Amino acid sequence: MRTPLQRALRQPGLSRINRRELLRRGFLAGGALALGGGLSACGGSRLGAAGAADQGLPATPSSGARPLGNIGPLLPPDANKVSLPAGFSSRILAVDGDEVLRGDGAGTGYVWHKDPDGGATFPTEDGGWIYVSNSEETPGGVGALRFDAAGEIVDAYRICDDTRNNCAGGPTPWGTWITCEEATGGYAIECDPYGVEAPVELPAMGRYNHEAVAIDPVGQAAYLTEDRGDGGFYMCVADAYPDFRSGTLFILNVTSGDPREGPAPVEWVEVPDPSGGTLELVDPTSPSRRLVEEFNPTRQQVDRYTPFAGGEGIWYFEGVVYFATKGDSSVWALDIEAQTVERIFDFRAEGVLPDPTFAVDNVTVTGAGDVIVAEDGSDTRLVVVTPDRRVVTLLKVEHEGSELAGPAFSPDGTRLYFSSQRGDGDGRGITFEITGPFQG
Repeated sequence: MRTPLQRALRQPGLSRINRRELLRRGFLAGGALALGGGLSACGGSRLGAAGAADQGLPATPSSGARPLGNIGPLLPPDANKVSLPAGFSSRILAVDGDEVLRGDGAGTGYVWHKDPDGGATFPTEDGGWIYVSNSEETPGGVGALRFDAAGEIVDAYRICDDTRNNCAGGPTPWGTWITCEEATGGYAIECDPYGVEAPVELPAMGRYNHEAVAIDPVGQAAYLTEDRGDGGFYMCVADAYPDFRSGTLFILNVTSGDPREGPAPVEWVEVPDPSGGTLELVDPTSPSRRLVEEFNPTRQQVDRYTPFAGGEGIWYFEGVVYFATKGDSSVWALDIEAQTVERIFDFRAEGVLPDPTFAVDNVTVTGAGDVIVAEDGSDTRLVVVTPDRRVVTLLKVEHEGSELAGPAFSPDGTRLYFSSQRGDGDGRGITFEITGPFQG
């Protein structure tokens, strides 16, 4: 049986979706985002044998998060070459090509993967958590670090293999990780962070140059970015939520106005063939090696859609979907209730940052409504866009020729994880943990 949203989306000419009892908050209401809410469990998971479905995954920590708009200036770099505000500290967890060590110094048997990219955390029954991390390589895949309740690494392992250029992705409310292939004819692939169930391809989400995905648990829809200069912004409605192996794919079109100037109304246009007419030849001896061509690209199948210049990270929070585009270094907000999209921040605007070439990448949102944006550019920073649309620098890593990726908070919101994808000039990615006054 379809939800009201699913039924409404099948009506021709839809330009607005009504959702009862959903308040407009944060950037789109002119005030701070409320502290309550975040993602919550919405039914069972196809990967439920891993024990994730009953965890009540808080993808956005929402209890007691401290606003980050006044964290203070950065101090000189620490021993790990990370500049942080007073009260914060860094720890190196894993380095590309080295075996990950447990907190007691014993080996885990897992060699940390190359080019660590998008990531997220998931709670475990013993009070610990798991941080998953993509490998933006071919062959790519996804690795995982498991922590105990004290925050020490107790295991590391692989949860996905034989994939291509795993860039970003997104956590689900039912405790799985959807990894995205940033490649021609790429899939969104659902993975089990707990390492029990095999990954599952999600063809309903389309085959294209995927970047990231966010799940709206109220409307029971997925939103996705496409990393192309003329990429689309997509919505996928499952036939039987939360199973996205089958469903309907839509692409966003702005119907009037300019979203760079203010909220602009949108409509959703159905994509006839989510497969993109993709044909491929797979090397049976090395499944990640493929010759792939899209003969009917999803974004070219409709007579009207609004292109976004290089879609990057995406995150759902309190009825709003935030996403970034690298072609114009902007952060956008889709108000799901109002069915409008608006650019909320332009990093290339004069006077925003000392370096106006800031290039956006992955994003996450704190429980206080701060949007954290990772930099894929020259200055390797994590910056914060506050609910009143100011920007402050959270940290800077003194690495040359790298980019920051995979920002994600531990489930209790006290620790922040991210990676410097190519490390300190040697091409070896480094994954960090930041601790400090994120709560209170």
